[in-house]
Amino acid sequence: MARLAKSASVRMARLAESVSAASVRSSASVSAVSVRTAASVSAASVRSTASVSAVAESVSAVSVRTAASVSMLAKSNSVRIATSVSIMLARTGLVMVQLATVKARVGSVRNLCFGLGVTLPGFVILA
Repeated sequence: MARLAKSASVRMARLAESVSAASVRSSASVSAVSVRTAASVSAASVRSTASVSAVAESVSAVSVRTAASVSMLAKSNSVRIATSVSIMLARTGLVMVQLATVKARVGSVRNLCFGLGVTLPGFVILA
């Protein structure tokens, strides 16, 4: 009887040790899983932060390029407009000069005709 009790107590002690070892193993595996999960979550957050930063940088670069192209387009358009206005003014000035020249020529021809009209009868009268 004593032997049976002793063997039962030994079996109970071994069972308690195996249960304790199993609980230690399960707590260690749970701890390892939680550490791995935390590491993967941290890596995922770092990756998402990096991708968001890259997207923001590309958007900023696109906006800078767009602003530069708009500025260049505005400058080229203003240069084109200024050039066309100056050409138009130069042509208008040339037309005005030509009109003034024609007017002066017409005036001189009119003066010449008037002078001849006065002078020729005078010569005729004197003759």
